[in-house]
Amino acid sequence: MPEINKRDHFRVEITVPVKWKLLSEDEIELVKNGMGNTLFKQSGIPSPIDTFLEETPKGSKDEQLFQALKLLNHKLDYIIEQILSRPTCESAGQDNIIEISASGLKFVSEEDFKEGALLKMELIMPAVVQYNIELITEILRATKKRDKFIYGTRIVCINDDAHDSIIKMIFQKQRVDIRNRKCPEEK
Repeated sequence: MPEINKRDHFRVEITVPVKWKLLSEDEIELVKNGMGNTLFKQSGIPSPIDTFLEETPKGSKDEQLFQALKLLNHKLDYIIEQILSRPTCESAGQDNIIEISASGLKFVSEEDFKEGALLKMELIMPAVVQYNIELITEILRATKKRDKFIYGTRIVCINDDAHDSIIKMIFQKQRVDIRNRKCPEEK
């Protein structure tokens, strides 16, 4: 009898660019001491839009307006950050995520990481309000395919809003995938 993968319903295949940086010894200590969130760029200071959203009735037109303003605010913050940020001299790379779940991800890279290595990752998640997501992952396993490695990782540190964004994106993608399986487009 074939083994049933219980995670199929919570994992989606998606191609998303990701920037990563191997953590230094000092940064690894911060993560081990539960202070990994301090490595993220985002300040954690709530936006005034968040306050309005909390006071707005769920499902109302005002809530939709504030969600749209929140998305616009995130995009403007990201653009400003990209304009003002200077490239660092730290070694970093850019690859593609090929699969993501609420607890981990798979990505493809030419880099040869050791099992247990910690990476700070930054990705742009499509179709969610907080689309610029920062997280820290641990390399669990690697498979070599031709000249590249496919890494399976688990998420070690992520803020709640980023985690919620990943979960929302997964459910959105699953709905689309299910619809496409039920009614495949004719070619």
